[in-house]
Amino acid sequence: MAIADGGTLVVLAPGVTHFGEDKQIDLLIRKYGYRTTPEVLAHIAANRDLMKNLSAAAHLIHGSPENRFRVVYACAPNGLTKEEVEGVGFEYAKLDDMLALYQIDGRQDGWNTTEGGKRSFYYVSNPAMGLWAYEGRFEASSRPSQLPHVPPAEAPVQVLTALHGNEVCVDAGVGGGPFTKADHDKLLE
Repeated sequence: MAIADGGTLVVLAPGVTHFGEDKQIDLLIRKYGYRTTPEVLAHIAANRDLMKNLSAAAHLIHGSPENRFRVVYACAPNGLTKEEVEGVGFEYAKLDDMLALYQIDGRQDGWNTTEGGKRSFYYVSNPAMGLWAYEGRFEASSRPSQLPHVPPAEAPVQVLTALHGNEVCVDAGVGGGPFTKADHDKLLE
């Protein structure tokens, strides 16, 4: 599935009542929203709750349109509210309005046109098959990376404290941490 820059993804979400896979991820999604990757990474570095739940951070990054296209959630009256959807950075639509516009009953996957031919759209009956990607990510992944030196496993453990407070941080996670650039550079020495 590909969405053009400036395009719109309409999600027909009749049964969606929360975000994410569980209550904790739902709370973090509502708190931070689907922002750009750099914004989510900044939140990880600055906020312990997100730092401790990197699966939520990954969900936020994977669900972000990266300001490249619009995401419209069409929800039922007993589902997510307009305030909830807009609170995480998406747009809201009434499910009945979108069903009337797109008339999905009997649609085949692929290109379709609304009644009267006013709007063409690409219909995906199983959206779990989608994959967010753009050319730049593929280009970056094809270049050899310059990985920093990683100390051997038997190296002594260094106890670090969070930037905000004196709480010992031993749960920074992969790539996370309340570290400054100077802290990072010291680890590489």
